[in-house]
Amino acid sequence: MERRVLPRPQHVLIADDSDDLRALWKACLTFWGFTVDEARNGLEAIQKAHLRKPDLIIMDCWMPVLDGFSATTQLRSDSALADVPVLAVSAASMSGIDGRAQEAGCNGFVPKPLLPEQLLEQLRVLIRETAQRGRAD
Repeated sequence: MERRVLPRPQHVLIADDSDDLRALWKACLTFWGFTVDEARNGLEAIQKAHLRKPDLIIMDCWMPVLDGFSATTQLRSDSALADVPVLAVSAASMSGIDGRAQEAGCNGFVPKPLLPEQLLEQLRVLIRETAQRGRAD
């Protein structure tokens, strides 16, 4: 796996109830030059996003306390966090889950499991799209 350094550090919040998956993604993202915070559920994700606004959030759709759909909807209604890109992820194979993620305000959806390189590519796409939107505003 090749180490890739970003032009400036990107701060990512990983919201997932799987300790193992958060640890794996954090290790990979840190290796690639990201700074990372972690949340175990949607409510904790919202709280951590308020403490330190992330450049991007990886949001599991199905978590205890507050699911990723509801957490994203709340983030979108908060003017301080509404512009943070959210990448929805889920191991659930229900039909229409990507549409539900989009309705909640997620910027993208990726089914689990995904390889670290696939995660990195999705993050790069969202970072690039966000930068382009920022230049267009």
